[in-house]
Amino acid sequence: MIVHAIVAVVLLALPAVVPVLALVGLRPVTVFLLPLAGAVLAAVAVEFELAAGGSFLTWFIVLGVLSNAVAVWRWRSVTSRTGAPFIESSLWSWLTVVVVIGAVAWSLQALRGPVVFDDGYAIWILHAVFVYGGHHVLLSDLQNPLYQYSHPEYPPLVPAGGALAFVGAGSAEIRLAVIVTSVLNACGLGVVACGIGEVARRRGPLTRSAALGVAGVLCLIGFCLAGAFAFADYADLLWAAAAVGALVFGLVLPRAPRHLAVAWLCATAASLTKSEGLTVSLMIFVLLSIRYLPAPQVASPSDSSTTDDAAVTADTHLHLGSALSDWVPRAALVCVMAAPGIVWVALVRLAGINGTFFVGLRQGTINARVNPTITYLTHNLHILPVAAAVAVVGSLALPSRRSQLGLASPMLLWIVVVGYVAALVFTYVVGKNPIHHWLTTSAGRTTIFANLALYADLAIWLVVAVSRDERIEPGAAPESVEHDVEVPLAPT
Repeated sequence: MIVHAIVAVVLLALPAVVPVLALVGLRPVTVFLLPLAGAVLAAVAVEFELAAGGSFLTWFIVLGVLSNAVAVWRWRSVTSRTGAPFIESSLWSWLTVVVVIGAVAWSLQALRGPVVFDDGYAIWILHAVFVYGGHHVLLSDLQNPLYQYSHPEYPPLVPAGGALAFVGAGSAEIRLAVIVTSVLNACGLGVVACGIGEVARRRGPLTRSAALGVAGVLCLIGFCLAGAFAFADYADLLWAAAAVGALVFGLVLPRAPRHLAVAWLCATAASLTKSEGLTVSLMIFVLLSIRYLPAPQVASPSDSSTTDDAAVTADTHLHLGSALSDWVPRAALVCVMAAPGIVWVALVRLAGINGTFFVGLRQGTINARVNPTITYLTHNLHILPVAAAVAVVGSLALPSRRSQLGLASPMLLWIVVVGYVAALVFTYVVGKNPIHHWLTTSAGRTTIFANLALYADLAIWLVVAVSRDERIEPGAAPESVEHDVEVPLAPT
């Protein structure tokens, strides 16, 4: 079983090696991004399997070959201009990888005991068997009314990972699907932790040690938020961790091509994992388009002391613009980034597969559903008041330190969190399921994203507070600049 599990993870990560290196480079986050990017490829392969026929494995191989070919072309194009490798090699880089792997590995010990139950069997493993069976099995079973309880409209990333594990083992070994999803959970949290480490990347030992410490603790908190569901083949922690990774890299860290690439891959993974993930990813994509297009042409003096080169810039305000020419490219960027998640929604609708939450008669009136919804969500969003207070105090007391670190306004993260909570309230209030049973069985899982995002915000503020005036100027530290070259935002 251990050998088959290793084979499954390797099969997932291998096609993503060259594309991720071309987009992100060899950095701590690369280690944890590889399986997530491979899972995105696998999910897109399921989309092709459903839409065009053929087997999941065939499409996975085809997409792997195409993505690697494009990545090699891009890599050669970029290196011809920069003449430098995409490598970050330093003691802190290796230490980040070791600390984060140690933190997630400690929690993965739970896999020694079988804990699969409820939705793990009824949804994700069942869908993985559909995918493994080929186009006709996948389409007919998703359309089968007998399987309506399994939410056939749910996105395919988790089933794709399970199906690939079945391919590697040569049979539908349920335990392998559970292990693959758990490893992806760990990788999602690993990306978030590496993002926290990036906050202190240009600072001294004290700040970087604090960042590594809270990054490791954040991984443990993520698994605690999900509890047994993190190891039972549920999708909730996976989409939540991937979405928070997109938040940290795309809407908190300084603007840089590699940060945008990480945010795009993570948000795409979230959108292909669960319906809630698509909602959050669309919000993130819109804010990314506003933050990155058009890029401000002039950086402040404080920005230059914290960035790697001219391709990385900090901003504390959104540059909205007013002309149509400002919004057309943003809309185009959102459409391109959101395409995989939107395509799945379109495919299931065209196949006559409808969602279950808003179909049929509603149990109870809207007014009768509001109070229990607010009560349950308030109970589960335990960290929100603390995070809000810290955000207010930090914004008033530490704006200059945050600016020196090149971080964006905390408003961006909070826009997504508040937007998601509002969407969650709407779903529970307007949905058709019996409200008390629905909240009892799901509120703890649907709030994982908001809680994890708020814990990440607290971790970032802690690093900001510790940073003080401790600063390493570019070139002062041997490990900081020599092997770390950024890709320009636009071709030069």
